[in-house]
Amino acid sequence: LRSTGGGSAMSNQIFGTNTSFYLGATAGVPLVSLGPVPIYFEPGIMFIGKGGTIDFAFTTDDATLNWRAVSSSNRLDSYNLQVPFNLATQLKLGPGKFMVSFGPFVSLALGGSFISDITFDDMNGIRHINSDRRTLKFGTASSSSDINRMEVGMNFNVGYQRKNWSLLVGFESNFTGHDDLSLSTFDLGSSYGEARSSSPHTLKSTLVSIGVGYSF
Repeated sequence: LRSTGGGSAMSNQIFGTNTSFYLGATAGVPLVSLGPVPIYFEPGIMFIGKGGTIDFAFTTDDATLNWRAVSSSNRLDSYNLQVPFNLATQLKLGPGKFMVSFGPFVSLALGGSFISDITFDDMNGIRHINSDRRTLKFGTASSSSDINRMEVGMNFNVGYQRKNWSLLVGFESNFTGHDDLSLSTFDLGSSYGEARSSSPHTLKSTLVSIGVGYSF
């Protein structure tokens, strides 16, 4: 995960990775041949896990608040139905074929979870720890949603096929992003209110995948 936007109230942001899975199928539709190079339209459908870790830190000198500093360690997981619309080609290489594909994708989140461990110091210097475990709320930019349900991005894949088996390495990045709505707001309990970044962040994800395929 990476973030853009947001205000100065949020500092020391550290974004990390999750390890997940994907399962799917593609179909190659011949379009044209440029000499010995065939070009295919390669649509597909995938079920894929995405997400990452986000560590935040807040500080304040506002005397009207009951807390002074907050740190939070968070993990976000989403499970998506994703449809790529790629152009692909295959080149003879040794006993097999070298494969390349690239194109846009549309991804729709079907579900997910958010885990947050929050540590904060009150104005008396006493440290408190809260934990939050919940199902992600998907939607559009509203106070009742965590992140957007749909994302759009680009993907690039290379692989090597021998007989019916292939090894695939992929890279993708989304450019629509997720409006970070309530993930930048932390409930500190009824006595302390909440800590909030001064403006929303936009979360964007980058994914690297390794897979094994079989061609029929």
